Amino acid sequence: MTTSTDTWLERISVRRAWRRRGLGRAITGEALRRLRAAGLADAMLGVDADNPIGAIDLYEGMGFEVTQRSMIYGRPPGS
Repeated sequence: MTTSTDTWLERISVRRAWRRRGLGRAITGEALRRLRAAGLADAMLGVDADNPIGAIDLYEGMGFEVTQRSMIYGRPPGS
């Protein structure tokens, strides 16, 4: 359940050529500082559980914990 002091971080990404330089951590950290300064207590984000580039390790290393798991189903175009 979310409250009025919860917020979602959306679309945090770093282009392939700039990865492994600490930019994801810096972007996420700055977002968290700004949210805290605005009075928001909790931050949430979604991540692909099969993410091959270390996003899960990054977020867990910043204190995020898994609180919910979900699946999304889709159909390919034209099917």
